[in-house]
Amino acid sequence: VPEGDASFEVHLGSLSLRVLDLPTAYEPFVHEHYEPFCRPLAGTELEGAALRCRQGEGVIIPFPEEGGVTQLDIEREAKRVLVRSHFVDAALDLETGEGRLELTDRTWDRFSHSLENVLRVVAQARALGQEQCFIHAAAVLDAGRAVLLAAPSGVGKSTAVGLSLPRQVLTDDLALVDASGAGPELVSTPFHPAEPPESRQRGRWPIAAVLRLRQSPDDRLERLSPAKAAASLGALLPYAADLGVGAEVITPLIAKIVGSVPVYDAHFTRSPRFWDLLATEQKL
Repeated sequence: VPEGDASFEVHLGSLSLRVLDLPTAYEPFVHEHYEPFCRPLAGTELEGAALRCRQGEGVIIPFPEEGGVTQLDIEREAKRVLVRSHFVDAALDLETGEGRLELTDRTWDRFSHSLENVLRVVAQARALGQEQCFIHAAAVLDAGRAVLLAAPSGVGKSTAVGLSLPRQVLTDDLALVDASGAGPELVSTPFHPAEPPESRQRGRWPIAAVLRLRQSPDDRLERLSPAKAAASLGALLPYAADLGVGAEVITPLIAKIVGSVPVYDAHFTRSPRFWDLLATEQKL
């Protein structure tokens, strides 16, 4: 990663994440990954966090052996959240929204993964207090509305995204849902986008449906009751437990989403037929 420093502000709908004195030149890293999201959407009031950076040294958590899983430790300490991984040590004050971010390795992939891991956790921490949440889901634009393809890692989100083309893919991994308005909306973010920077689509869209992906020998949709839908989605909020966010916050938020948006168990056979089934359901 090139020498230098940069300060920038990423806008995720009504969320703002300000990164101050990041130890890298603005070009090419920050521009390539975050610049499209550094402009606020018109008419949006912002609430967020500010992380002041510094260059550190050494390994914070021992790096796994080759083929091992990256470790991300999140700890709630009173009104603070601590985030540590192999080459990053960060903390956020939940009351003031101010925090620190120390990065210890300038190797490109280690640097970028460290930064994005912290931004994801901080964004979720701020979102959950404002009737918003990140869900483990891909999001695909269909006829002007977003369809969430929700599932934990390894179940088939990337496969389902590939089967959704040529529809516009808004994210392939993590979906930001804003339930603070009249109806839940999907807000685009830069986190693990499926599309290259030049073709990413900024904005917010009403959510047509949530499909809880399940690999199966047949293709069918099973609409879930509000209680089952809430339980299914509540289990797909990354970092919520580590952040110490309780049922008093999560339950009404998820209830508001499933009260307005149909949620289905989507049994699929690695074919695009689930789109035809959804179109039929939406016409009923």
